[in-house]
Amino acid sequence: MAALQKWNPGTVVEWYHLDTDRPGCHMLNYVVWAFRPCIQGFRYCRNVISVDGTHLYTRYKHKLLVAVTLDGNNQVLPLAFALVDEETLASWTWFLQMLAKHFLPGEDDRVCLISDRHDGLTGAINYVPAFKFPRRVHLFCLWHVCSNFNTKYKNQQLKDLCWRAGAESNARKFDRIMEEIKTLKEEAYVWLGNIKEDSMDIIP
Repeated sequence: MAALQKWNPGTVVEWYHLDTDRPGCHMLNYVVWAFRPCIQGFRYCRNVISVDGTHLYTRYKHKLLVAVTLDGNNQVLPLAFALVDEETLASWTWFLQMLAKHFLPGEDDRVCLISDRHDGLTGAINYVPAFKFPRRVHLFCLWHVCSNFNTKYKNQQLKDLCWRAGAESNARKFDRIMEEIKTLKEEAYVWLGNIKEDSMDIIP
């Protein structure tokens, strides 16, 4: 991290340590970093931040949290990365706080947050003012919704209809697709309806 900051001036690195029973000795819990060009570039991108987490496939069983955005040409710009022990309420809250600190410092900043439906993440939003209504809109990623939907119901026709419904902007066409889902399997229709009750929207 010191090398990153030396050769990429302005790169932000923040650490969160745990105390130990040895004086002056701390244990790494979380670390987040963001390159200066990415921080500056966000000013010229859409007010959209998409976040997700993934496993590290090494001897260290940590998780990598990532935040990205889109520019005016629909190109992905990485914003920030973090290494955490697990995807939990605490780790997602800390990561969102770091995003707010470095990318949304003003009280008038507005953002659309896109994510999956991980309990730790959806709960963390309530602890970070920058990502709470009315400063933010929270949308669920349609890819994740369809993936979870297919894992549960294992039906390609239903999965295709789920994607069509989530990507449809016309209310009448959306209702028509949902009725098709209901005809094929009412339980699946109810499952999708419960997402709406979570006060979240879906975005492709």
